[in-house]
Amino acid sequence: SLLGTLENFHEAGIVHGDIHPGNIQIQKSGKPVLLNFASARQKFSRLINDPASELRSGYGAPEQYLDEGSSEPPSDLYALGAVLYRCITGVDPEDARNRLLNLSEGKAD
Repeated sequence: SLLGTLENFHEAGIVHGDIHPGNIQIQKSGKPVLLNFASARQKFSRLINDPASELRSGYGAPEQYLDEGSSEPPSDLYALGAVLYRCITGVDPEDARNRLLNLSEGKAD
């Protein structure tokens, strides 16, 4: 159901931009609900000196750190994948900045 929600918002030009376990609520019925849409960040991003600093470690996509904090629909899918990783392993994913640094130094991702 989260993918369907994201699809509807993405088709409307809205990107969540901050998906992590704390922004997903499981209802009594067992249905997950995505909370805290950060689409307002698009309008107010010019007021934030470093939008990437607002990202939750492990859930921000690499492009959000490289492209001046830009959030696009693939960034939401990356974050949702990171949430799934957390659900399966019980551990937060590696921060994208660390992954990028390792790659730039020729180390394994």
